[in-house]
Amino acid sequence: MGPEVELPPGVSLIIETGCTQCDGPTTGIVRVYRDPSGAIRTDTLASVEKLQLPPRIVQTAKGTEEHTPEIAGFAIDPDGSELTVAFCTRGICPGGSSTDAETTLFHSKDGGITWTELGKLGAGQSMRRVLLANGAVIVASWLDGEEKNYMLPGGQEVKPPPGYTASSIFGVKALANGELLWQTGDGRLLRSDGTTFFDPTGQAVVGELLSDPLGTGFVFAGISSSPNSNYIVHLGSDGRVLDAYSSPHFLLLGAWPQENMLFGNTSVYMGELGGPLPSPFFANYLPTLIDLHTNTIHPIREPFIDSPLANGRNTVLAVQRGPFALVVNTDNTCLNVRAEPLPSAGILDCAAEGVLLRDLGQAVDFAGSTWLHVATPAGAEGWANTAYLER
Repeated sequence: MGPEVELPPGVSLIIETGCTQCDGPTTGIVRVYRDPSGAIRTDTLASVEKLQLPPRIVQTAKGTEEHTPEIAGFAIDPDGSELTVAFCTRGICPGGSSTDAETTLFHSKDGGITWTELGKLGAGQSMRRVLLANGAVIVASWLDGEEKNYMLPGGQEVKPPPGYTASSIFGVKALANGELLWQTGDGRLLRSDGTTFFDPTGQAVVGELLSDPLGTGFVFAGISSSPNSNYIVHLGSDGRVLDAYSSPHFLLLGAWPQENMLFGNTSVYMGELGGPLPSPFFANYLPTLIDLHTNTIHPIREPFIDSPLANGRNTVLAVQRGPFALVVNTDNTCLNVRAEPLPSAGILDCAAEGVLLRDLGQAVDFAGSTWLHVATPAGAEGWANTAYLER
């Protein structure tokens, strides 16, 4: 455990909010980053209020009641560009608890700023926390005691390996190349043909697998074997162990923005930070920077202790890499990203108010306007007028 660090500039952490040390639902998905002045900004990406969802109708023994919709699942691309969030919009959804249960899936391709409805799930159906490279999500269906998995959009069935039985809340995991891995009750990760990709010798791979941002096919996996024995394992593209790191602190991996640098969550105890903690139990789950160059864990205090996010779940899910140019002043329309730094050039994308574009550094002046070379969350590279950018 090393000293705490500030949230680095040039990164935006995608965070799951909710209560800590409880089984309550996710309350929202937010992004946390530094604005051009260096101040930390927290923007809500997904919540009941953000999507303006109506009350959830629930039939109870007392009659018809109105409840607040709840986030029933989510899936996020490792770079934070695509998000799918499932809301329970009718009945009682976890596990299809009521016959009138309905879950509505919403999808965003611009980092959580604009949303479209992806589809609805009925009773006995739920969304797996898996997002493939093409934006599809895996949906699990429990009918007549049998689990089936299929993909949305499209509805194609996704068949598990021969002899596989669902036995873990962590379920299906995905590699960057789209290959699915299935976690068994004894902790192994199986390929779709039933062969073993990785065997952690009876321990559990916790959370998602982190794919190498350099595109080599390597992955990191977090393993929890006991409260005081946790591991980060660096795997080759064939599942072979390349390196392993152990820690007495709980570690949950969330994002891999660059070589040997990870973001995640860690347990932090009294006396391990430079300042006071709100309570002894709070520090079991604090966002952290994991530096594998120095084999050191660096907790991130602000804004996760001294702000409205304090005492929350604050699970790191993904990371957007900057530097950033925030789309502003569009009167809630969108900013054209053009093929060339000209007002007459072809339009590659139109970025909504609030989208974080990646600042690629090059600026060109033309006819009294300055154009910046940018990349959209969807990966389009083009030029945007800086009159509509905050950087």
